Amino acid sequence: VTADPRLCLACAWLALDRGRIDQADHWIEAAEARLHEDPDDTWGAEVRADAAVLRSTHSFKAGDLDRAEDEARNVLALEPASAPFPRFVAHCMLGVVGHWRGDDREAVGTLTHALGLAESEGNKLGQSYVLGYLALAHVELGDLEQANELSTRAIRLSEEGGFGEHFVA
Repeated sequence: VTADPRLCLACAWLALDRGRIDQADHWIEAAEARLHEDPDDTWGAEVRADAAVLRSTHSFKAGDLDRAEDEARNVLALEPASAPFPRFVAHCMLGVVGHWRGDDREAVGTLTHALGLAESEGNKLGQSYVLGYLALAHVELGDLEQANELSTRAIRLSEEGGFGEHFVA
């Protein structure tokens, strides 16, 4: 598995989804090490962007907002146009970090952009995640009516999408 960074990244996603932050870090490090050993860039920009996506997501879940933000910006610098998912996650992480730092006005703009990316790709789980954070940001801004509308949309998407039991919901 460690010979292929894509497999390492798959293991990292599985660990993150199971709440095994330390295991995810191990697999992300393995992928990053393999990519670092690749001077000819055999794996390409897409795999490097995927590694940065995972590093950003992992950093957020581990509580390191600075690194989560840095890696999200790194994703935007790395991601090829053919890889819309990394761009979505990067904007999502930037908005979520903004929310947790208390900058909800900026977070709303960034999260709204992430929502548009998720909608354009048909990523219903991503839409639900972003809608939930948009609702939280609107609560902090005192707009409870908008927060209620957004959270209702998020719940409806989760139920209709068949992932109502997912932690995002």
